[in-house]
Amino acid sequence: MKKHFFAFSLIACAVSVILPTQVLAVKLYGAGSLRDSLTEVAESFNEKYGVPVETRFGPSGLT
Repeated sequence: MKKHFFAFSLIACAVSVILPTQVLAVKLYGAGSLRDSLTEVAESFNEKYGVPVETRFGPSGLT
């Protein structure tokens, strides 16, 4: 019984590691001074991976 449970657990872990999971969106928080550069990075990431990036910028002391 223990052998079967261990084998099942091992297979379940391996499958969960191998199968890709769908990413719905990425949230990116940054300082207002980084708005231009991080927006460019977010757009590039979206083009390459097809994952939308939601950006939020504000004062660095509040983020």
